[in-house]
Amino acid sequence: MPPKPFNPANALTGEAKATHLRKQLATLKEDLEKKNLSSDKRWEILEELKCYGRSPDNSDPIYEKEGITIISKYAFDVKDSNKEVSREALRIICNSLLLHEPLRSLYCDLGFLEKCPAKFKDCPTDDEFVLSRIMFLLTYCPQKATPIFQTLLEDTSLSTSIASALSRHATRIQKGKPATQWDSMALLETLKLIFNLTYHLPTATTHLTSCLPPLFTLLLRTSIPTPPLSPPLQQIINALLNFPLDTKLLKSSLPSETSSTEKLLDILDAALPKDDPPVKGSSTTSTTPTPSFDETASPLLSVLKNHLDTSTPSITTLLKLRLLPRPEDRALPLGKGNTLSARLLRTSAGANAPNTKDIILALLYSLSDSDPEAFVENVGYGYASGFLFSHNIPVPESITRAAGGASSGPSSPHLSPADAEKGKELRRTASRGSMKSRKLKGEVNPVTGQMLEEEERMYKGKDPFEGMTEEEKEREAERLFVLFERLRKTGIVDVENPVTVAQREGKLEDLGSDREDDSD
Repeated sequence: MPPKPFNPANALTGEAKATHLRKQLATLKEDLEKKNLSSDKRWEILEELKCYGRSPDNSDPIYEKEGITIISKYAFDVKDSNKEVSREALRIICNSLLLHEPLRSLYCDLGFLEKCPAKFKDCPTDDEFVLSRIMFLLTYCPQKATPIFQTLLEDTSLSTSIASALSRHATRIQKGKPATQWDSMALLETLKLIFNLTYHLPTATTHLTSCLPPLFTLLLRTSIPTPPLSPPLQQIINALLNFPLDTKLLKSSLPSETSSTEKLLDILDAALPKDDPPVKGSSTTSTTPTPSFDETASPLLSVLKNHLDTSTPSITTLLKLRLLPRPEDRALPLGKGNTLSARLLRTSAGANAPNTKDIILALLYSLSDSDPEAFVENVGYGYASGFLFSHNIPVPESITRAAGGASSGPSSPHLSPADAEKGKELRRTASRGSMKSRKLKGEVNPVTGQMLEEEERMYKGKDPFEGMTEEEKEREAERLFVLFERLRKTGIVDVENPVTVAQREGKLEDLGSDREDDSD
């Protein structure tokens, strides 16, 4: 007679549920001693406990020391020909650790975490999923779990099991076999476990280096999804995040030492926001990084920075070629256009990029050989200034002399028409400040990074504010105000901020009032 799955229609609630759970656990406890239950009956009881345990209400008998110990013995100790018996027990443990956080600390004291690696080794993917999640959840109890994980890593039982699981996934993807649902779910949980182990236990990276070859295989063989930073690619990148990389490792794990760098750059290129077609009558665009991009892109940029820190000449050359502005990009102010370098700079200045901003600029600063002058030349003082100030890096004298006569664009778009005309004259005067590039033929505006010849051609006979929406003018005014204040505080310029002067003299237009009037 086949086992009977639990029927939710017959589910008990309240105290009746708790009493029934105690009764079923007592039956299992007796079976541990007398072995008087068939495999099917064991499965029936465990499956019922699993279904009841999906709701924490009145599930205390499962969460208590005796209850979870009985269930764990069926997961790890009882030898049953029906593998579903131990699998159901593992699922109960997993759900309980997820739904009842206090159980995590207790569970570390029971000795079952130490049994996970042996169970994990060469297990099918549905067991891999549950075991990885159990260990993942226990990493959030670092005070008790960390010493146990440290021991398991040192005796290689855990690192060997994790590397074996990753190798199975890498082999499957190399052979072109489609992933089952359990394959996909198990891979994600194992990748999350690797990240948490290396995050909470920094020494774990030395014990998990055997995981890097299959991780790189998964990175290279996984196609870029839509959106690009989606599972499993996001979790693969996260798993790589805390590993220190070296030349020997990259050469031994990859087709070429730049293979992983190229793939990461392709992912970044696909993930960075692209400009929408300009609004009719507008010379600028409004696409900015979203909060979700800022959150998901930080690990990707950090892994790229780790690749740069290997100091491999070929990797450094590749990163400079792909991420730093090229001479042709300087026909416009840096950050304009849709090249990878332009979108990267735009992202670093976005209000929605607090996490990625500093990583991007730190990466570009390193690609500039950590030379402030080269950094300003590469990205323009407008983008470089905030990073230099926040890291207490002195601005080179050659830059201050050049920037003393340069502006970052037109004067404040919030000035009245009369003062806007003065602003255009200021803009023309400011363009006389320039910096002789060490790499480029010609002079560049040190603030915008644009070639001076192209800049003069762009603005000749044109109103620099033409086509801007009021919102874009407001953003530009705020940006100019902040940049001008930075220049003034360093002594690069020694005059009062023109926006402040205009505001005090009542020459600023009140955009807020205009909007209210328009809505009436």
